[in-house]
Order: sequence, then structure tokens, then C-alpha cells
Amino acid sequence: MAVVTGASSGMGAATARRLAELGAAVAVVARRQEKLEALAADIASTGGKVLSLPVDVTDRACPRSGPLAQPGGRGPGRARFFRACPEA
Repeated sequence: MAVVTGASSGMGAATARRLAELGAAVAVVARRQEKLEALAADIASTGGKVLSLPVDVTDRACPRSGPLAQPGGRGPGRARFFRACPEA
């Protein structure tokens, strides 16, 4: 599973779409729920596996208590994280 933050638009959305095209299951994460749902529907319509998580990763409490707080595995099969960074 690939987790893409900032996935509601721009590079994040493009990254999520490309990873799904390559066969990865994708968790799309961003603040704008409506845009995430549209992206998830688009990915799913082409046969991709997608999970939409409306989360503000800049909120210090969120990663500890929100949907991203689930324990992760170690070793083979662990998730890889791709963060869509804003332009400098």
C-alpha cells in the first residue's frame, strides 16, 4: 500500500493515480474530503484499489489519534510513503 499525502490535487493526485496505474493499492490523504472522494472514485473506476482518508497531517494531534495512527508492520510488505511537497 502506498500512502500519498496532499493527494487532493496537483502532484499528490497525479502521484496517487500513477501508483494505482502501476498496480499499487493507494491510500489518499488530504484535508479536502470532497476532492479526495472524487479522486478515489476516479481511481476505483479504472480498477484501482483506493482508500480515502480526510486528514490534516499538519495537525500534531491528528497522526496520533486519527486514521493514520494505526500501527504499521515491519519487514516485507510494509507500506512506502510518498509525500507530495508544495513547490519551493
